[in-house]
Amino acid sequence: MDPRKADQGWSAAPVNLPHGTGKTARVLVFATGERAEEAIQAGADYVGSDDLLERIQGGFIDFDAVVATPDLMGKGRTPRPVCSARAA
Repeated sequence: MDPRKADQGWSAAPVNLPHGTGKTARVLVFATGERAEEAIQAGADYVGSDDLLERIQGGFIDFDAVVATPDLMGKGRTPRPVCSARAA
C-alpha cells in the first residue's frame, strides 16, 4: 500500500471487535429514589447523590463513565476538576 495514492488509502476508524476488548466499564450514576433503584437493577457500579459527590471530591476516581438523572445534572459539574486531573 502506498498512502500517497488515494485509491490505496486506509482509514483509521475504530473497529468493533467481535468479542469486545475484555474490559468492562465502571459506571457511576447520580440518582435518588426510584431512579437509583433502576440504576442498580441496570447494573450501575456506584449509585448515589451527595455521598458520591463527597467521595469524588475526596479523590475517588475509580469509574469510567458518569450518568446523571435530569434532576441531579447540576451535581455532575462539580467534580469536573477532580476528574479532569485523572485524564491528564
